Amino acid sequence: YCWGKNDKGQLGDGSGVTQREPVKVPLPSAAVLITSGEDHACAALVDGSVYCWGRNDFGQLGDGTQTNRPTPVRVLGAPTGLVTWKQIASRANHTCLVQDVTNALYCWGDNRSGELGKQSANSSTTPSRVLDEL
Repeated sequence: YCWGKNDKGQLGDGSGVTQREPVKVPLPSAAVLITSGEDHACAALVDGSVYCWGRNDFGQLGDGTQTNRPTPVRVLGAPTGLVTWKQIASRANHTCLVQDVTNALYCWGDNRSGELGKQSANSSTTPSRVLDEL
């Protein structure tokens, strides 16, 4: 469930209503971890997939675009299948995931201040493994 401001679709229900009471986010399976940034939210699901919704001007939804999404979209490029996640965290315009078994770190979104741990200041619209960039 999400609630509050919804001017960028950050509640994930596709309603377009700008302020809401708690609404169920339509995800394909149960969320095990959830996080929210300034105007976006993301969830790691029990099946290992990751979905995000809301504002996307820096690629913070990880779907390969910079298009705002009022309903959840699957994050592209993160490992899938029987992957389990230890932690997911967002700040204003980026999100990072920690894989449970390997502790691999994946990040995407705004990188103007080095938020993604990459050598460049380029933002990323899909996850990249942080250690692979160093």
